[in-house]
Amino acid sequence: MEGCDKYRDEFHVLTRIMDEKLEKNTGRTGSISADDSVSSVTVKEKRYKLPKIEIKSFDGELINWLSFWAQFRKIHEDESLEECDKFHYLLQSMLPGTRARELMESYPLTSDNYQKAVSALKDRVGKKELLTEIYVRELLKLIMSNVQSHGKDRLSLSKLFDKIESHLRSLKSMGIDQEKNAACLYPMVESCLSTDILRAWQRSPQFNKDDKEKETQSRLSNLLEFLRKEVENEERIKLVRNTFGTPFVPREERGGGAKPKARKGSVPTLRVCSQPKVINAPFVVKLKKAKNV
Repeated sequence: MEGCDKYRDEFHVLTRIMDEKLEKNTGRTGSISADDSVSSVTVKEKRYKLPKIEIKSFDGELINWLSFWAQFRKIHEDESLEECDKFHYLLQSMLPGTRARELMESYPLTSDNYQKAVSALKDRVGKKELLTEIYVRELLKLIMSNVQSHGKDRLSLSKLFDKIESHLRSLKSMGIDQEKNAACLYPMVESCLSTDILRAWQRSPQFNKDDKEKETQSRLSNLLEFLRKEVENEERIKLVRNTFGTPFVPREERGGGAKPKARKGSVPTLRVCSQPKVINAPFVVKLKKAKNV
């Protein structure tokens, strides 16, 4: 009995140690239940293998800085890596021949120069003022390209809405609040829209909300909500048309055009009068006598 109690105590100690090792090293959960004669181990394993995440290369363009730094920040904030290794990763993530790569190569690959290189890179391509101007100019370019294009060259409503939302998210990540700066952003977003969309927007309930509702939600938010619903409606219409084999024509390509020209070699059809003309009978008899003469 004394040996059995000693064995049971040692077994519980080893069980606790093994549970701690499983959680710490492999991230798995283990549970061991034991009685006098039975012990069982349950380990949860992943049934799929996640793909390896590769560091996105940076080409030195200002507009690509946010997406690059959001990914490289995990390496930058990793305390288990030495700064010399972080410097090597940073240099490898720069595209050869770009100004960002040349800037990183100007610093010797040492631990002391890593923070200096990161600060120089942020000053060159990561300034908040420059990035804000970049995304505002992208909105202006979107306005100009959409106004000057016509018909098939004009962006569809779904693509236009995705680009507008992308630029607004980028501005929000730079600290430009959408609600506080709605007075400046609203005219820019509205100028991107076509005439048909603007007419539908002005007839919508979101455009004519009460003053109390406007205080809680800006007109820019109402416009984005309206565009989101319009995109959903376009997708539903496209689904219905494709189901029955009817080609779907986007709103930007709709409208009346010139009448179709007759094909070469086609026979013109006679025009049928709605009311036939009535000819006087005596006049027909006189015409036949004159013909016989």
